[in-house]
Amino acid sequence: MATLEELEKRIQILEDVEAIRKLKARYGQLVDARFDSSGMLKSGEELKSIASKIVELFTEDAVWDRGKEQGILSGRRELYDHFRQPGYDFHAHYFLNAYIAPEGNKARARWYLWMPGTMGGGTAFWLAAVIDDEYAKINGQWLFTYVKSSIFFLTPYDQGWAKQKLPGVRDLGHQRNAVKF
Repeated sequence: MATLEELEKRIQILEDVEAIRKLKARYGQLVDARFDSSGMLKSGEELKSIASKIVELFTEDAVWDRGKEQGILSGRRELYDHFRQPGYDFHAHYFLNAYIAPEGNKARARWYLWMPGTMGGGTAFWLAAVIDDEYAKINGQWLFTYVKSSIFFLTPYDQGWAKQKLPGVRDLGHQRNAVKF
C-alpha cells in the first residue's frame, strides 16, 4: 500500500500534468484568437493585447526554435513582435497525443500538432508537426521555457500531403533534434 507521502507525490504529478495541458490549451486558444469569426486577423490594440497575453505564458528568456527555415525567437520581446504579426491568414491549432513528464519544477512534453489554415492568397493548407516543449514552474505557475517545432509537412489542402509539399518546408522524417524522453 502506498504511503501518504507517495500518494501526495503522485497527486502532485497529476496536478502538474493537468496544469501543463491547460497551459498548452490556453496558448492555442490565444494564438487562434488573433483571428475574428470570419478568419480575418484582428488589428490594433486588440491584437497587441492578445500578443501580450501569449507571451505571459513564457518565461522572460524563453526560446522558440522554429527550425532552420523559420529561425529562433529568444525572449518575450521577440515573441511579442512575432505574435503581433500575421503568420497566416487563418489557422486553428489542434494539439494531440501529449506525453508530459514533470520532474519537480521542470517538465518536458511532446505534442503532435494538426493545423488547418489559410495563407496569403487564399491557399488553404494542412500542417502537421511535432512540438517538443520544456517548462518551468515559477511561483506555482507553469510557463514555457523552450519550444521546438518540427514540421512533418505543410501542404495545400487540395493537393494533400502525399502529392505536394509547400516551398520552404523540408521533409524532416526522423532527422529532428527533439527533446529526448
